[in-house]
Amino acid sequence: MQHHKLIYGFYVDDTDTKPIKPFQKYSLGGSDSGDGGDGGDYIGFEYDRVIGIFNNYQYVYDGKLQFSTGKVPQQIIDLFKEKYPEKEATCYALIQDVPTYHYCYGFIMYGYWINIDADQYISDILWDLCYKSNTFKTDLKILQAGDNLQKVPGEYFCGVNIEEFTSTEASDPESCEELAIQLCKSYEPFLNIAPKDIIIKELFSTILTKTDLTQESLQKIKFSYLPVLTFVQAMCYCCT
Repeated sequence: MQHHKLIYGFYVDDTDTKPIKPFQKYSLGGSDSGDGGDGGDYIGFEYDRVIGIFNNYQYVYDGKLQFSTGKVPQQIIDLFKEKYPEKEATCYALIQDVPTYHYCYGFIMYGYWINIDADQYISDILWDLCYKSNTFKTDLKILQAGDNLQKVPGEYFCGVNIEEFTSTEASDPESCEELAIQLCKSYEPFLNIAPKDIIIKELFSTILTKTDLTQESLQKIKFSYLPVLTFVQAMCYCCT
């Protein structure tokens, strides 16, 4: 199952470097075996695991959204200093058990899911559409969810982009470090978003001025009842 290992350790570009127990060697994007991989390895201690943010629909209607509350045990910090006195440790997020990983990314968004009544033309228009709410002076983004994200209540999501998750690279430890920070952050709803009726009115107006669609055809666009704070996968790893 696709997941992220959160490890405390360091990046090594020398594949001959051996870990000192209890620290292990990890790779990005590979299997759960702990073996080394292409593009560089990491030596460290796994202190938490985030299951399936690219597979499992995770959301809150109210409150905060957070994927990990894991913390590095103080004993591990002390032991690392003892075993690797010349190394500086940090936290990394390493995606596991996926065929590819370079372009797995997504957004924390607050807004509404959209369903379309099997209209490919409207679907093509909505794909990656951005527009500004003139009433609330807020940039709104419409994003098609990646195919890996299961059991989502809509094909598209319309709302405010709160944070874009980092796309990790095997040979770029800084991106894995940034993703570890993002997975442990706490996200809250964007309370200044426009009411749904205003979003729909302004979206329809934007589409009508740019296309030959009619007001009647736009009735196929259905919004979810309540706004939600969620992670929307922008590209599925099976397509990269």
